[in-house]
Amino acid sequence: MNIPEDNSTGNEPPEVTEWKLRDHIEETLKVAKETADTICFERVHRAPGYPVHGKVRNIVAKCTFFRDSELVRKQ
Repeated sequence: MNIPEDNSTGNEPPEVTEWKLRDHIEETLKVAKETADTICFERVHRAPGYPVHGKVRNIVAKCTFFRDSELVRKQ
């Protein structure tokens, strides 16, 4: 899905990654903002490894509740 990565300071902080993921869920998956804001994540981060120029690392996210995972998966 190529969500841009901000690695100007080394690694993107998890808070920024979570914000970008919520924005992506709203815009691309067409989930209401109120719904996207209520999804509970246990953790959100970029795939392990060093950032490589020209490549975007995947986002890894774990939802606290199964129903949130299913909501995103079914969109």
